[in-house]
Amino acid sequence: MTLADFFLFFIVQLKILRACRTPFAVKGGGHTTNPGFSSTSGVQIALSRFNSTKLNPTDGTVEIGPGLTWVQVYETLGPTGVSVIGGRVPSVGVAGMTLGGGRRLPWSEGS
Repeated sequence: MTLADFFLFFIVQLKILRACRTPFAVKGGGHTTNPGFSSTSGVQIALSRFNSTKLNPTDGTVEIGPGLTWVQVYETLGPTGVSVIGGRVPSVGVAGMTLGGGRRLPWSEGS
């Protein structure tokens, strides 16, 4: 299954859940791997198959899959000499951290 096929499958899943009015949550690559720890009583959609890190050396950009944790990204990019700004706790998922999950640094709160 290609990434495009998986994405289309994901969209179909969301449409079915919406039509059935089923509660759901989307899980990136990090926390809540324990049974019963989801933020929903309904369906949990895991993004674990979105797990690639692609470096484009021509323009210096990196594509990072939302199903990864930051440690996976750092381990992949380490040998290339390329770094990215990411989570300071390596086990945190890329998706959650990118969307604003996690805690702020104490000095960013004015204390």
